Amino acid sequence: MNTILLEKSDFIAPDVVCIADSRAEHMRKILKCRIGSTCKVGLLNDQLGTGEVLALDDKTAQMRVNLTTPAPPVTDLVLACAMQRPQTYKKVLHIAITMGVKKLLFFGSFKVEKSYWDSPVLSGEIFKREAVAALEQCCDTVMPQVEYCRYFKQFADELLPELSCNRTVYLAHPACQGSFPARPQLPALLLMGPEGGFTDYEINHLLEAGAVGGTLGPRILRTETALAALLGRFIRN
Repeated sequence: MNTILLEKSDFIAPDVVCIADSRAEHMRKILKCRIGSTCKVGLLNDQLGTGEVLALDDKTAQMRVNLTTPAPPVTDLVLACAMQRPQTYKKVLHIAITMGVKKLLFFGSFKVEKSYWDSPVLSGEIFKREAVAALEQCCDTVMPQVEYCRYFKQFADELLPELSCNRTVYLAHPACQGSFPARPQLPALLLMGPEGGFTDYEINHLLEAGAVGGTLGPRILRTETALAALLGRFIRN
């Protein structure tokens, strides 16, 4: 937790917050805060800044906050990823959000297990928890958007044309010909398959829809490893 993320409900005065959950515990046990200490804070979907500790006990922490720094710039990239198993799904969320992606869509494909769609990790509560943890990690405040589409054909035929409007579409898959671009164009949409890979039909369907295919090389990588490597190519200094 590199930034303590606040919500409007935490404010007890125009510039004073009171928190009484894991954030306060983090301040006590990890940051070793004392009265007068300062730490990095941010207001959800607003600005970043600092907080001065006014009071701290075993349950609560009060801070006077000064929010003057804009959130970091976003990566102008949409990530459309085939649904992953629950633990990998959470890793994908964390990696994408910490690297600045603000729109994610998870869709079905032939090799996506039907049981994945019934997992409790897809609840709004768990998504918010995972997203907030990622934002706190990367010192950001802007919550991403997430959408789900259970069926591949619906995604490819109905949603993809809208999502790809004015964006270059990249398909990352080991079966694609040629190397994935070292410096892809932005704005962009990145397509990634399930852990078992896309079928030939799905690959051809996406390529016929205008996607630019590419591979990271002959090694078969875990989804989260490939995603981090791919997103690194889209980040502009």
